Amino acid sequence: MNQETIHIRKLTTGYPGKGGTKIVAKDIDATIRSGELTCLLGANGVGKSTLLRTLSAFQPPVGGEIEIMGKKLTDYTDKQLATVIGVVLTEKCSLRNMTVEELVGMGRSPYTGFWGNLSKEDKNTVNDAIALVRIEDLKYRMVHTLSDGERQKVMIAKALAQETPVIFLDEPTAFLDFPSKVEIMQLLHHLSRSTNKTIFLSTHDLELALQIADKIWLMDKANGVTIGTPEDLSIDGCLSNFFSRKGIVFDIGRGKYDHHQRDSRVRENGVPYAAFGLLWEELGAEILGEELAVKFDESFVQPLDRNDNTGEKNELATLIGNFNPSWDVENGENEAFSTAVQTAGMILVNMFEKYKGNERAEKRVEEILAAHNSSVLSGEKSEIEAKILVLPEFVPCQKQLRETDIAFIIFPSNRGGYCIQPLKKEHSLNYKCSFPESWFGLEGEELKQATGLTSANFCHKGGFIMTVDDVNDAISACKISLENFTETSCIINLGGSSKMDEILKEIPHMENAAIIHCDLPKMPALTFDGNFGEFSMEKSDFKSYIKDYVKGILKYKPDAVYIEGELLIVYPVIRALRKKHIPVYIKHKMEFVTI
Repeated sequence: MNQETIHIRKLTTGYPGKGGTKIVAKDIDATIRSGELTCLLGANGVGKSTLLRTLSAFQPPVGGEIEIMGKKLTDYTDKQLATVIGVVLTEKCSLRNMTVEELVGMGRSPYTGFWGNLSKEDKNTVNDAIALVRIEDLKYRMVHTLSDGERQKVMIAKALAQETPVIFLDEPTAFLDFPSKVEIMQLLHHLSRSTNKTIFLSTHDLELALQIADKIWLMDKANGVTIGTPEDLSIDGCLSNFFSRKGIVFDIGRGKYDHHQRDSRVRENGVPYAAFGLLWEELGAEILGEELAVKFDESFVQPLDRNDNTGEKNELATLIGNFNPSWDVENGENEAFSTAVQTAGMILVNMFEKYKGNERAEKRVEEILAAHNSSVLSGEKSEIEAKILVLPEFVPCQKQLRETDIAFIIFPSNRGGYCIQPLKKEHSLNYKCSFPESWFGLEGEELKQATGLTSANFCHKGGFIMTVDDVNDAISACKISLENFTETSCIINLGGSSKMDEILKEIPHMENAAIIHCDLPKMPALTFDGNFGEFSMEKSDFKSYIKDYVKGILKYKPDAVYIEGELLIVYPVIRALRKKHIPVYIKHKMEFVTI
């Protein structure tokens, strides 16, 4: 249950100066409750840090009274205060030769006595604090090796280990990049709810605070401190007035990232913006850089914007929607929203890292491929070796190498030895070169006898990976495969006559392709009512039917599919095949059109 833990009455803050006491803020009346995240917002120099230091008892108030947990702040001894208030400061931690576990353990100092020896209970508390902040993987890392975001999490864990009902934080996101800012703010919001602690922080991150905080303190020299929820402050015009003094327009009716009006913006490719897209347009380059931000928008943001605007199915949107509480759960929306935001934030942070990792991978592959091509040009590698790329470590590269002549990649396995993978052709389910089918599904001695390679271990029954102990055997396995491979191409003819077969072989690189004829899917029965007809098959059944039908086509591993038939029945098939990136051809005025 949320309780009033801090009472402030007629508080005046300031500090001594040459001409006497400098007053920073005065006549502050407020309460702070447990189980809530309260954010203090204000311009530089307005007195946020002075207020925070006063509340933390680092400096005395000029006037007024502060009461914490039913007791005046001035009545606490220093030792007692250490069990009531935890403080996380802005300064970067520069400790060396200390592990994360040891630093978090320092939060137990109010309870451990002079020597600081941790009891079993103290260690359990430390472990619990580390778990709450989700930094178990950092437990034995040296503090000086951590990123700024990781260090901030450690300092929060230290404050949690202190087991105080109140935690004050001074600009906890000051040195962090945007994803880390979001993560820390979401973490603090979650901790306020899950631990029922009173968490009060100062910040410059206005938009994040407005989205995540339960209560906002707006501090300025003209009006002192104005307090309320983000919604209340919006409705009564306090936010608008506050931002207007800073030259910022805050429009409650049409917010900066609103997209629900007739004049809402549309991208050049026709995808309308939603709130996420508008936000990404502003912040994307800052987070990922210009080039990656564009790619992220195309592959991740735009599908979500389409879902928001049209209801088009999206897996992530569905996942987040599953956090919605039952209609009759009292006050369930806020908790659900908090959980959903936290989950979405973790997904975003992971996706950001994935895209950055892909960029690093592309650059690394370019370097490796350049060295490989140089060896080929110099004659160090034979014509057949030119199609084998040995990676010094595993790097995601399959997509990047599809347009090259590289047929196999070899890389060290994390289990020891080496892995071999064949590469697929561009826009095809087929490999440029396959292992001999006689190797498929073999392991151990059977595979050694079949290949003649003494270190051969395993070949998957699907032929997509093979493992050996020795890199030279790996290269030999690729050479044997290349020397014995006969390339075959396959075109599926759906609904077309045999007269089309020779025409289909005019498709580039398909002159020797095998043509396989398949029947079109059957049209579901129709029930008619006058001039109108309706499918007798339910939507779910029809989807299942098309899925099974396409699966039957894919078993042939076609390089291309030609379709001729009624659009009503062939369109779902075309759509499913294009999702698999298989070229689909139709006839238009006796000419081929690929779609």
